[in-house]
Order: sequence, then structure tokens, then C-alpha cells
Amino acid sequence: MGEAINGVRDPYYQEVLLDVAIQTKNLKWWFVSAALAALGAIVVSLKSGRLGLLLAGGVGALTLHGLVVPAVIQSLRGPIREVAAIIRALPEDQRARVVTWRLTVPSLSFESMRVVRAGTPDEESLVALHAKDLTALRNETACKRGSVVVDQVGIALVDCSAK
Repeated sequence: MGEAINGVRDPYYQEVLLDVAIQTKNLKWWFVSAALAALGAIVVSLKSGRLGLLLAGGVGALTLHGLVVPAVIQSLRGPIREVAAIIRALPEDQRARVVTWRLTVPSLSFESMRVVRAGTPDEESLVALHAKDLTALRNETACKRGSVVVDQVGIALVDCSAK
């Protein structure tokens, strides 16, 4: 998995893949079982033709859908849900200050139960962004000394009003 992670250039997706690797680390025996079942199905295909290949494909698809896809979805959506939970817990006047910067995630609005607009942050903003853009946020916007409220799997929430 390390080579796959290094082959991805975007730091956000590197963090997502690393999180997926951590989540699936304890599932190795499920992967071994699925591989053995697929191997058995291929052996059956040598004797019965297409049936074994169909079984091997089915085992592979079920393994991918049952083990890998949920881990990837959790790694992608989990940080958004955490940031949204923080936004929902804010008083109404602070929720109005939340903007996204260099981050396109409609699910943040859905999960936080309010429209979170993209915008250029000012000194009073709460900013949701890719963690890889924290330095650029401080260099290119009015949010010079903001503090990171949360940073999980590449998604950060920064309070620009914090001193």
C-alpha cells in the first residue's frame, strides 16, 4: 500500500489512502480468505469453464464492495462529518462566519444543516479547507494567525479570530 500512497501526488488523497490502510489493517484475514476463495473458484473454472470464473469475479466484487469501499467512504466522509458537527454546535452568529476556501464539499452544507459558502476568509472567519492549504491560507488571506480547531485526514477547520 505504501507504493500506492507514494504514487499519488495530492497530499489530501495520500492521507485518505493512509487512513484506508490503517482501517483495513485488521482485515487481512478477510482478504486472505477472499483470495483463497477466488483461487478455489479459478481451480473450479479449470474443470467447469465459466462457472469458476464467475465465482472468482463474484468473490472479488464482494470483497471489494464489502471491505475496501466502506473504508474509503469512511476516510473521505468522516472528516467532513466531524467538521460539520463542530459547525452545528456553534452559536448561530458564529455559524454565519463559516466559509470554505479551496475546498469543494457540498456534503459539508448538508451535514452541518446550513449553507456553507465558498469565500475569501477575513479576520473573523471560520474556514474549512484542505489541511495542505494551511500555509497558503495564512500567506494569501487576512487569516494570518488563525488557530486550527480540528485537522483530521486532510480536512481542517481554522478559527481566524483566535489570537
